[in-house]
Amino acid sequence: MAKTDGDLTFLVVGEPPMALAVAATRVRSILPAASFSGDALDLMPVLAGDAGEDGTHVLMLGQGADELALSVKGHLSLLTLEASAVLPLPPLLEQSSGMSHLLAPRGVPLMFVLDLARLARAKTSRGSSELCAAVTET
Repeated sequence: MAKTDGDLTFLVVGEPPMALAVAATRVRSILPAASFSGDALDLMPVLAGDAGEDGTHVLMLGQGADELALSVKGHLSLLTLEASAVLPLPPLLEQSSGMSHLLAPRGVPLMFVLDLARLARAKTSRGSSELCAAVTET
């Protein structure tokens, strides 16, 4: 599929149905976990399976001065979708989770998009284990 102006690209971590996605425009860098020494939110318990040959990574995400590091495991891939395949969450689910949208390639809802603003705010007021619980409350 050729990318058009209305398309959105996401970095997908893992394999559906246990995959998570982030807007590709928010990804500053991807580092091997062994080379990262900072404080990262550990999302590995949320992602099914083991790291396999793809290993573990730290995603450096941000916009402007705001930065968030996420520790993830598994396969990383890019997914480009038409805007119509990025579905809003029902308000109750959006308010109670760390997710912002549901991606539905070919009309099949497969993966959640992380709400990076909510995770960044929560990181300053809660511990990593509580943040993982907030992500999985969906």
